[in-house]
Amino acid sequence: MKKYKINRTGKENIPSDETIEKFKNFSKLQVRYDEVVKRNKLPLYKNPKMFLFLLIIALAAYFIAMEISKEPENTEETPTERTD
Repeated sequence: MKKYKINRTGKENIPSDETIEKFKNFSKLQVRYDEVVKRNKLPLYKNPKMFLFLLIIALAAYFIAMEISKEPENTEETPTERTD
């Protein structure tokens, strides 16, 4: 379903004053703006949740690097003849 509808009649659909007042919540807008723009007060390493997340990512990267750096085992076997 389309999100927008084109009005070709030329009549403008202006919202009522009640609808406009309903969405005028400038304090909520200011709070959301501050959350996005302003920096966190706690550094990432002092925030317990973020520290745990960073620790898990670092451990996963370490284990992946260890698995990649391991030399592959000699999987080639010497050919043997089978006699019946």
